[in-house]
Amino acid sequence: VITKGKDKKTPLRIWVPGCSTGEEAYSIAMSLREYMEETGNRFAIQIFATDVDKNLVEFGRTGLYPAGITEDVSPARLDRFFEKVGPEYKIRDDLRSLVIFATQDLVKGPTFTRLDLISCRNALIYMGAQLQKKIIPLFHYCLNPGGILFLGTSETIGSFTDLYSALDNKGRVFQAKRVKSPPLAKSMRNMQIPETAQSQEADDESATVGALLDSTLQALGSNPAAEAIGASIRRALKGAAVETKHPTAKGRQGNGERSADQDQARLE
Repeated sequence: VITKGKDKKTPLRIWVPGCSTGEEAYSIAMSLREYMEETGNRFAIQIFATDVDKNLVEFGRTGLYPAGITEDVSPARLDRFFEKVGPEYKIRDDLRSLVIFATQDLVKGPTFTRLDLISCRNALIYMGAQLQKKIIPLFHYCLNPGGILFLGTSETIGSFTDLYSALDNKGRVFQAKRVKSPPLAKSMRNMQIPETAQSQEADDESATVGALLDSTLQALGSNPAAEAIGASIRRALKGAAVETKHPTAKGRQGNGERSADQDQARLE
């Protein structure tokens, strides 16, 4: 349903609020890549992964996971989408470039619009009933008509059956009805919709090269050329990090070695 009409110039837009350390966002990206390989249907992909916890966002942005993921990820996917880094597994650059991470408070915004899919699984259960009554209409506002809302098994759209129809009640898959969204809650009316490369983290002391690269990729849009550019930049950054980690004798004087180690940590 959500891939209909999508091509290299019209990206499939997905939002994963409450993304935690990024597993769900990357799993969606993997599934879409596998779908394209199986069907030959090619289209651009743009996945926004957000969470209120900037440490979780940075973990997901790095894409480096412990060896324990072998219990949940198939050998085929490990080989196709990960590279082994010591005992850990790192998301390959071509897949990483599909996901844009950002720190965001779902309650306060900003948020995204013109979305084809919102996958918000097991985040609403941590919110009270009144807050959920604000978030569910917000999701309808963010989705394209006919867009899909995917919730966790313990979550529901509540009384908002006027906004959504159930495609799979048991699986908690709902489709946005082609009706006008209700007015947003007062606290959400002046939200900035980040459709351009305005990084929320650009002025934050904890901002990293990865965050800035994410904002650049968002500006470029999602297409094969942008994905290739993103992957090339990441490879160049990792190469530069390796070089600076082993400076010349002259470069080792003073604080040179300490600064190189700090750069390596930020780039990784």
